Amino acid sequence: MAAVQICRKRRGLFYCLSIGIPINDPDDPTPDCAYCRQWRPLSVPVDLSSPKVTDLTNNNSIQDVSAAGSSTISNQINRVVDEKLVLKLFEMFPEACPRYIRDICNGKQWDEFDDIVSVILSNDAYPRRPQRIPSPAKEVDLEEQYEIIKELLPDADPAYLRMECEKYINDEKGLKQFINQAMELKNYPTMKEYLRMQQLSAQKKQYTTEFNVENFVQLFPDPKKTFKDPNRTIQVGAYAIHYLNAFFRNRYDKLPARTIQNILSQNNYKILASNKAFKELVKKGILMKSRRKITPLPEHIQNIPILQELAYLTHKKEIKAYIQEKKKKEKQERLETKKLGLMQTCQCCFDEEIMPNDTFSCPNGCSFCRDCIKQSCEVALGEGKTNFSCLSDCTAEFTLQTLQNALPPKMFSKLAQKKAIAEVKAAGIPELETCPFCDFATIPNETDKIFRCLNADCMKESCRGCKQPNHVPLKCEEVEVDEAVKARTYVENKMTEALLRECWKCHTKFYKEEGCNKMTCSCGAQMCYICKAPVTNYSHFNGIGGDKFNLCPLYSDTNSVNEQNVLQAAASAKAEIDPSKLKVDPTTDIKEHYKNRGKQLPREPHMDLLRVNNPGHLNHHHRPRHRRRENYFMHFGEILNQQQKKKTA
Repeated sequence: MAAVQICRKRRGLFYCLSIGIPINDPDDPTPDCAYCRQWRPLSVPVDLSSPKVTDLTNNNSIQDVSAAGSSTISNQINRVVDEKLVLKLFEMFPEACPRYIRDICNGKQWDEFDDIVSVILSNDAYPRRPQRIPSPAKEVDLEEQYEIIKELLPDADPAYLRMECEKYINDEKGLKQFINQAMELKNYPTMKEYLRMQQLSAQKKQYTTEFNVENFVQLFPDPKKTFKDPNRTIQVGAYAIHYLNAFFRNRYDKLPARTIQNILSQNNYKILASNKAFKELVKKGILMKSRRKITPLPEHIQNIPILQELAYLTHKKEIKAYIQEKKKKEKQERLETKKLGLMQTCQCCFDEEIMPNDTFSCPNGCSFCRDCIKQSCEVALGEGKTNFSCLSDCTAEFTLQTLQNALPPKMFSKLAQKKAIAEVKAAGIPELETCPFCDFATIPNETDKIFRCLNADCMKESCRGCKQPNHVPLKCEEVEVDEAVKARTYVENKMTEALLRECWKCHTKFYKEEGCNKMTCSCGAQMCYICKAPVTNYSHFNGIGGDKFNLCPLYSDTNSVNEQNVLQAAASAKAEIDPSKLKVDPTTDIKEHYKNRGKQLPREPHMDLLRVNNPGHLNHHHRPRHRRRENYFMHFGEILNQQQKKKTA
């Protein structure tokens, strides 16, 4: 390579003159440029003492340092080149090799520009810049991106976040826009909704695809009594009605669909009563000739009581058989236990025939039946207690293992949670904080001003300073509590009453934006906008140029009138309340509002003269039709002159 460049700022970095890529050794030709390969490397050491400018496109930051060498190479380097001509050709042929352009311009003048262009175009295979292969884009780690978004939106639905991550996997700009919008608008599905849907999905499976008789009977020991209770009521929405219709169309596939729909409606969508009516129709033989095609049940059902009753209806024989078998075993075990004299006595209710597996003891050996322990725990939970003492005179407490064996799972879960929270609070951990809306406690990050509750039934965000719901970006002193809201609302209501007018005939409320002060309601009643009195004609008003100043003006500055009325009403309302309760003053920007509003609305000539703002009044439906149009644009002095002429005449 004959010509090598060196960066002025970084003296040790060499470049190929033609394509501008860095090279490690100036004695090696650039392999990527075919045109540069015809040059041979310099055999004479490079002289850095006399640099010459060879590239004007980089503000002289690149200098030619190969000023010495063989005569052939030296002549080619020190050739006379019109840089203006070179730059113009660079613009026309950006893909051409810069060395080739400079060589072809050697000794040429600007007036030979067209000839040079013709020479280049005549050679389709002229040397071109080598195409630089772009470096492969850094592969985005989906899991890493997902974890980052989860930290930014901790209260968002994780499934929704993962879906958005996959959507913007290669769109960094779109991902940033999504995050900014989500943090600002909070319009994403929440973690609370996600957990609720997870719990709902598990319950749906419990009564449909993953039905278990033992678990069902444990939840409903006497399902017949539960579901046939005449006082049992279920809220049935549109989705539930759709689901019930689909269920019974599949169950009774030879009954007409309209018949099924009518019977469900007649029985107020009570499942067992409707099923009984369907059975009677089947017995009577009121059936279709062919069976209906079975269709999948809708998946959007969220009414768990409906699914519970349908599960009982579907597995009725299986449930009945299980209960009978269970009662039979219990009866047999009871007889054998009684025969062996192993019955226990409850020291609370003193029942002497308690089965051993239904007897539970405190650490001191006091025995109690399951029902007594359950009732005592219900009372303790209702009183807010977390210690469950023995029911006798001893001071012992039931262990968690004993309570777990004696209590229903749902009740024990609630009990254990309260007990754990009480123990954590009793530990006296200074950094421990509790959610203001539930009993969830944790040690939050010191720099985080927001407390994020992870209780599935709460999931609320609160301010660690004032214990109010998250109010970012407002400060704690700017947040209104109940009393402050009442005070502000009271003032705002009074301001609204001052702004609105009420029709004396039909009591319709309205307000005026523009036009005259003679208001006509949709019911036909007319009233004055200023004094609110009923009117029948324009004799109530003092028109333009009139001298009856004791009357209400026909035209007035609507913005000024509204502003004055609103501020007066606000002042009266604020005088009636405690000033300390009004944290946010609704009148703060009232003057600025009406000032800006006046600037935005157009003004007519006659309104400037009368110091009023009445835009577009000529097209207003309250305009008095007996007035001539030209008077609205007449100068105030001309009006006075006309009146004077009338008097002298």
